[in-house]
Amino acid sequence: MGCWGITASESDDGLDALSAIRTQIQKDGTLKLEDIFAELKRDSWNAPVDVHRCEAHTSPMMLAEMMVRFLDGCAAELDFGETYQKDKRFSCLSSFTGEKATIRWLRDYLSDTLKYSRERAENTPRCGWFKEQDWIGWQEHMEHLILRMDMLLASDLEKGELTELQVSGEINYQKEAERICEQEGHVWKETNTDCESGTSDLECEKCHKFQVLHW
Repeated sequence: MGCWGITASESDDGLDALSAIRTQIQKDGTLKLEDIFAELKRDSWNAPVDVHRCEAHTSPMMLAEMMVRFLDGCAAELDFGETYQKDKRFSCLSSFTGEKATIRWLRDYLSDTLKYSRERAENTPRCGWFKEQDWIGWQEHMEHLILRMDMLLASDLEKGELTELQVSGEINYQKEAERICEQEGHVWKETNTDCESGTSDLECEKCHKFQVLHW
């Protein structure tokens, strides 16, 4: 098993999970989030792994990527390769429903995976990634997936079409990232110390929030 990129869709594990997800799309173009989870958990090969293992690519991550593609109107892109040219299920996907409780579980799984991966990186350089840019890119990708799950959870509805659950209007991604990071804890890095003015710059390594420290 291997990977050739930072996203789950660029890994063997992710593509295996995508094949399992595909089987849950009904002939009428409908899909239920809870049915996907039941199928993934039933399949020992695609069952969600313990977040403490800090796996870079997991079935829940692939599911989150697939949900984002659906919400962005790009689900048809998942019908790639000769294998699925005659069975374009994602292209026919017209209804995708889910419950907030399931979305919240998925959001927390992604968040915990990112959290423990960062903790592991304190002792294992880049948490096993060969290139620094890939380690940084993977973290940013995970943060984006978590943010998109938060946007679904921000709805007043407890269940329904994902397109209806997603909060409407323009989203300030930076402010949302800062809000989420505020809840989980910033990782501040201090630079540009000025002893004469008694100040230094602080930047969060996770959400890139900036502020000046006076001491």
